[in-house]
Amino acid sequence: MKMPDQIKSAKATDDESETGTTTPPALMTVGEANARAGDSRAVLWAAAVILPSVYVGGTSAWAYALYTHTSFGASHPWRLPAMVLWGAYMALVAAAAAHMSLCLPDAPVALQEALVDVGWVRVGMPVMVVNQALAYFGSAWMVVAIDCVLGVLIAGVLGFWVWLVRTYGRK
Repeated sequence: MKMPDQIKSAKATDDESETGTTTPPALMTVGEANARAGDSRAVLWAAAVILPSVYVGGTSAWAYALYTHTSFGASHPWRLPAMVLWGAYMALVAAAAAHMSLCLPDAPVALQEALVDVGWVRVGMPVMVVNQALAYFGSAWMVVAIDCVLGVLIAGVLGFWVWLVRTYGRK
């Protein structure tokens, strides 16, 4: 991630100098990034449908497998919503990033990269590790606490998504 003084001093790339524009790469929009990558709308739509489905389906299958296991599941049903909420959070981040690619071409690509970096890598993966530990060894109050954390994270992603649509959506 670039600091504001690095963005001001960024040099134009070769492609930009040929067209005469001097927009630094850090200020590239999602639409420009998709055009440079050569991604078709069909590929973007496929990713928008498949990736959230994988998270929701995978965590649901994991929760079902854990529930049917004799030593963990039926005797501790409070552990299951945390797994499903984690899948919903990861699917929501994927859907927001895909929505940016499909419907918000004027949004800065830095916002999309930050959403993926923070939402998946820096928040989603550590929460997954904690969530797995709690699914197998946690007590009820610990699982309720991670459920509350996941609820706040889901609300935060929804709020960010609404802000993106209001700010960069076409009028």
